[in-house]
Amino acid sequence: MKPTYFLILALFAIGGTSCNAQTLHVRLLNGKTGKPLPNAYVNVWVGDQRKDAVPIVIDSNGEASLSLTNSASDPQLQAESVHSPTFLYSPEIRVQVGFVLCQVTRQKYSWLHITPYSTTDWVRTGLVTSNACGKSATKPEPGVLTIFARPLSFWETLSQ
Repeated sequence: MKPTYFLILALFAIGGTSCNAQTLHVRLLNGKTGKPLPNAYVNVWVGDQRKDAVPIVIDSNGEASLSLTNSASDPQLQAESVHSPTFLYSPEIRVQVGFVLCQVTRQKYSWLHITPYSTTDWVRTGLVTSNACGKSATKPEPGVLTIFARPLSFWETLSQ
């Protein structure tokens, strides 16, 4: 009877760990001030399973969260507009912010630009975009993508 109990416990432990999800964060900072850009959305595409982006809410601290799982049967697997959706793992995640990007090579209409990021780099070391809008800087943190951006100017808003 003891070996059967141990086998059931082992199977439960293996099954439980296969559905664990890795949580990633997007931090949106104003490149001019270094302060968070709160109460907005980032559009995210994970892999190529969907054509449409998933909008994820940026909270009052300028952060959004998403989770990745390796299991297609994960009960939390969802890709809808929620505060912290769970996606099936993909080596690349594409992100679009509705703000002007502060990267050195920023282009006209950069708020429409979809930028691909390596999931491996994002998880292991974290990623920080360059900041040509001001002097604010931050260090990468594992699991965090920090994007420097700024709100659209009056003229940029008109040109949309």
